[in-house]
Amino acid sequence: MRTSIARTAAILMLLFASLLIGSSTVSSQGSDPWVSIITPLSDDVLNDNSIYIGWEGDAVAYYAVELDGSGFENVGQETEMIYHSMAGGEHVFRVKGYGDGGGSYVDSVRFTVDRVRPGMLAYGPTGTEVSVRSNITFTFSEMMDVDTVNIEIYGLSGEMMWADNSVTLYTALDLEPDIGYQVTVQGKDLAGNDMAPFRWSFLCIDRGIYMGHVVDLGGRPIPNVRIDLQDNSTILTDQDGAFTIGSKWGAQVLEISKDGFHSREVEVFVEADNVVYGDPIQLDRAPSEQGLNMNAVFVVLILALLLSAFVLFAVVKVGRDTGLLPEE
Repeated sequence: MRTSIARTAAILMLLFASLLIGSSTVSSQGSDPWVSIITPLSDDVLNDNSIYIGWEGDAVAYYAVELDGSGFENVGQETEMIYHSMAGGEHVFRVKGYGDGGGSYVDSVRFTVDRVRPGMLAYGPTGTEVSVRSNITFTFSEMMDVDTVNIEIYGLSGEMMWADNSVTLYTALDLEPDIGYQVTVQGKDLAGNDMAPFRWSFLCIDRGIYMGHVVDLGGRPIPNVRIDLQDNSTILTDQDGAFTIGSKWGAQVLEISKDGFHSREVEVFVEADNVVYGDPIQLDRAPSEQGLNMNAVFVVLILALLLSAFVLFAVVKVGRDTGLLPEE
């Protein structure tokens, strides 16, 4: 009886052990290992001196890691790595999880280390004769975090338009002539590196062109009209009565004269960095000197005739009154 009970107990123990072994085998073979890198994210740009890489997994007996194809290294159950003074540039990190049943799973991430501060490759406008209709443009040395880029120009505002790492600021208003502008640009690149404030200055052009023509009251062009400018220079109209002035922007007073015409002063407005086509300027003809002389002779003759008639009348009257001349 006791032998039968012992034999039964042994059989039950063997059955229980076989169930445990079978359960363990099913568990290890039925759950495949899985790994996922948590940080950094794919295509991240980092500027830290120490680069932290973390991951998580499931059904993993141990992990192995690899940086830039250097070969996998067993790190046991560790789920993070810290790399100090990692070289700048693009890197690829891979982590492989090995399961108890012999399976494995690999995850990878590609990221960039950038500790170089951004700079300015090109900018404009520059110089002392900048068009008042210019836009502000500049190009960074690398891609920037657009939300951090700031541009300051005293008295100006506008809309920034991006094209890769280049920016154009379309100003709301034209620039002012004869004014010096200073531009300050600053911001951060995608890795968060600060760019030192970059400054440059320029001066807008203060000159323009005025084109006009001089005509008589009948609309006929008058050639060789003298036009004296405020800067003491003088120009003449051409055969079509046309003239061109290049001068400082603003109001200009022109003194216009020609023999045989009444002189006059005309105020025109010159726009900076622009061509203004003015209305015709009319000159009224003045009486000629010969005409004046003939008129004077005519008047003198009339006065002489009237005087002679008066004298003759007076002599006749006196002669008749004194009896020296007979009555009619």
